[in-house]
Amino acid sequence: MVIRPSGPFVKATRAQSALLGLATVLTLAALTLALRTAPRLILSNSGLVIHTAPAVYLTTLLAAAALAGLAILLGGRRRGVAAILAMAMLCLGLHHLAWRLTAGPEGLSLRGLRGTRGVALWDVTRVDADAKALALTVHAGGSLRIATDAFTPEQRAALERTVSRLVREAQGAR
Repeated sequence: MVIRPSGPFVKATRAQSALLGLATVLTLAALTLALRTAPRLILSNSGLVIHTAPAVYLTTLLAAAALAGLAILLGGRRRGVAAILAMAMLCLGLHHLAWRLTAGPEGLSLRGLRGTRGVALWDVTRVDADAKALALTVHAGGSLRIATDAFTPEQRAALERTVSRLVREAQGAR
């Protein structure tokens, strides 16, 4: 009596197996980079720019492409799972690609997938910082909250110092 293995991956071709391995490695690498890599900080005399490191969004987008290729090759329920994972990785990659924080004399802007939100620095009444976020309160009662939990302590301190300095300069010039 011969016992044949059965299961969802038994009938996989070499191309499917190779693509599954590639998609798994890229997905794990992308998630590791996305969770462990601090954003890039560029300081200048007039302000700062913080954006995601290219390795993070490139790896995430490559993982999305590998998962999409896997979804094309697979059939049935596995195709749907691979397609959902591909879409999730694509959204994560696009989020990291679009995310950018700019602070300068003209104001502070936070760009993401849902658009750009900005605050004129002369309109800021309060700057509050903790380990997870920097919050700017505006005269009109609005606020802008910037998540800083992925930042290194040095980046968090540089952001807080720069924004506080720019707010003081903007209000002094007014």
